[in-house]
Amino acid sequence: MTGMILVARLTVLAVLGYSGLSKLGSPEVATAAQDFGLSLRIAKWVGRWLAPTELLVAGLLFFGPTAYLGALAAMALFLIFTALIGWNLWQGRKPACACFGEASGQAISNWTLARDLVFMALAAIVVAAGPSGTQKGIVEHMAAVVSAAGPDTALALIGLLQAAILLGLWARRGAPVASPRVMFPAPSGVATALTTIGWPPGTLAPGFDLPSLDGKRVTLQDLVAEDRNVLLLFTDPNCRPCSALLPEIAQWQERHGEALTIVLVSRRSAFENRAKAEELGMRNVLLQGGAEVAEAYQAEATPVAVIVDGNRRIASRIATGAVEIRQLVEAWVERARRDAPVSVLSPPPPADATRVLAGDPAPPFKLPALRGGDVDLGDFAGRLTVLVFWNPTCGYCRGLAPQLRLREKQQTVSSAQMVFVAAGTRAANEAEGFVSPVLLDDGGAVNRAYGVNGTPSAVLVDAESNAASAVAVGQSEIEALMKRADLMARAARRVQA
Repeated sequence: MTGMILVARLTVLAVLGYSGLSKLGSPEVATAAQDFGLSLRIAKWVGRWLAPTELLVAGLLFFGPTAYLGALAAMALFLIFTALIGWNLWQGRKPACACFGEASGQAISNWTLARDLVFMALAAIVVAAGPSGTQKGIVEHMAAVVSAAGPDTALALIGLLQAAILLGLWARRGAPVASPRVMFPAPSGVATALTTIGWPPGTLAPGFDLPSLDGKRVTLQDLVAEDRNVLLLFTDPNCRPCSALLPEIAQWQERHGEALTIVLVSRRSAFENRAKAEELGMRNVLLQGGAEVAEAYQAEATPVAVIVDGNRRIASRIATGAVEIRQLVEAWVERARRDAPVSVLSPPPPADATRVLAGDPAPPFKLPALRGGDVDLGDFAGRLTVLVFWNPTCGYCRGLAPQLRLREKQQTVSSAQMVFVAAGTRAANEAEGFVSPVLLDDGGAVNRAYGVNGTPSAVLVDAESNAASAVAVGQSEIEALMKRADLMARAARRVQA
């Protein structure tokens, strides 16, 4: 049992250590995470922190006091990996996993799922041993095993390990180093500014005359005949994300042939492209001699895609990477299923909401005050009053709150009176800590009467209970209204004096 635990622990440690080292500094990790369906924000986080996390977990497994914690963390990691792989396979997607960074870029498969299940089971064996079964460090454990097996057996095992490493290196001799993304040199001149966005829709698509895998010549005019919409996909057989996307492209050609003619414009020889195309049953694979056609379409990387309509006009922006290409195909196919309506009958627009203008009588109200009792608008007659329409759960209100609290500290008898007409609960408004009167308008009736559609907003009411301003909306307008109100209040005070 001890030997099995040691083997499981060593295997998980080696897998995570190798995986973490392979991923360090690799931009493909974030790309792969996005291809797996994660949001851009989470994918960036994964690209930055997954490799250090795997290395940390491997380090925890090495030392006895932390091995149990490391096994729990490893099991959680493999559970997440397995769930993501299983979900994508269930959706029919096979993105490149970059499971071991630059050392792997093949599309996921049932084998990938089975492999991660085995790794998770090995981590579970170490977890099942409990803290007491993992107290020894790796070095101490191995020393005990060597002592029990004898020096001859230990030397034989070391020799077998060295032979396996040499055999692996020999098997990989001469293997081509696949570039994760084939970059084409950007054209000079005016086109340079367009390389990141492609030609704008409506531009006449550059024509071409290219050989297919069977040697026939195909032109763009042939592809758009009979008003066919064409999806041009620029790929490269040495591009790992391209290879991972090929099974989906074959499925698109089969399912969406009526809506789109899907054409691959690939690089390199027919021999390098034919095997994969025949394996997947792909059609419409054209070969460019270098990157001339890709450059003409401002396709600076692979895989990228663009739509050309039946009038030989570019109909979409450049889509870069598996996620954007997938979204482009789905959106275009959905569009093709629907016909634009010939005409639309629309009811008349709703009447304008109530709007309080300067000079209008301010709508009267009577509301419960936060500190008890009922307060009506007439209670503030004889003094300039700024009604601030407020909601303690509004993010914009929270941004304005520090300025209003500062104004409360600085206001004098010569300042305009500030009154809050607040939505929300009594407890939430008490937590705001305002000194000025807070009136609770739970149903929003006063907001509607003053034509207030959002918070924060404010209206200036003069000493005779008439509106002295239109509704001010947002922080900058409210701050300007406060300054104006205070100037008017001080001027009125000097006249009275």
